[in-house]
Amino acid sequence: MNDKLRHALAGAVTAATLGLGTLAAQAQVTLGFNIEDPAGSYHANLTEKFGDLVAEYSNDEVKVIIYPGGQQGNARESIEGMLIGTVDMTKSLDTFAPIVRDVEVFGLPYLYQSRDQFVKSLALPEVADVVQRLEDEGLVVVGWWENGFRHMTNNVKPIEKPEDLDGLKMRTPVSVTRMEMFKLMGANPAPLAFTEVFTALQTGAFDGQENPLQLILSHKLYEVQKHLSLTKHVYNPQIVVVSAIKWAQLSDDQKAAVRRAAEEIGDEYRADGEAVDAQMLADLEGKIEINDVDFAAFQEALKPMYAAFPNQDLVNAILGTLE
Repeated sequence: MNDKLRHALAGAVTAATLGLGTLAAQAQVTLGFNIEDPAGSYHANLTEKFGDLVAEYSNDEVKVIIYPGGQQGNARESIEGMLIGTVDMTKSLDTFAPIVRDVEVFGLPYLYQSRDQFVKSLALPEVADVVQRLEDEGLVVVGWWENGFRHMTNNVKPIEKPEDLDGLKMRTPVSVTRMEMFKLMGANPAPLAFTEVFTALQTGAFDGQENPLQLILSHKLYEVQKHLSLTKHVYNPQIVVVSAIKWAQLSDDQKAAVRRAAEEIGDEYRADGEAVDAQMLADLEGKIEINDVDFAAFQEALKPMYAAFPNQDLVNAILGTLE
């Protein structure tokens, strides 16, 4: 082989190698995941693990970039961004209600007494219909995570029974169901973005709020609240969604990798949930005054909400799985 031919072949091999490298680089898709949880928190750490699993299952074809602390906006802004393609991915629950009202069924008080009951209800065709309607609006559901059970905090007094809420100014998410819940018990609820809650409590704009223990701890709400009442009034799933605009850029194998990773993290959330709740409660000891409540009184006071929910077929289907 003469030198001219040898150099030509070497050049061809180099060009082919560079071409393959370019194709490989083009094959990688970045998936920005905006979360309101602060970096280093329990939820942020599990989201990071999700990113690692996606990379593993996609053979590094999909790279998840986490934006903690709501760097791309609060939950409402995230969803608005997803609908126009400026945000790729987020997780929420109540914030989806203005798009698909039936999402609020998961916020009905005392609907679920355990995580197992919630998982059982996911197999219902009525729940699959809620998922489909979200996807029809441009939000692809890839998993169900959680925030745990919600509890109430306030600066006025321990809440032990429904009437203790009478007259209290309570912050809620943007949720018709949650606002109705507080109104039934005589409180004065108003919606506010979660990213603004700490300041609102600090300035006295609200007397109290309700959230899972993980968020009360990670966002240091105990610094601006005196009482934590263990109402356990709502089990709070989190729907993990990807913008349909971004989803269309993924291959079938890449989509499968994202779904697999999201499902595994959801399973881990629920498997460890009780232990995590116990640890969070222990971590809050000494930071805020903690009291138990009369569950039966709360359940009785809030029972009318089931009959008032617009989609009775959905409510009854879920209640049927709990019998």
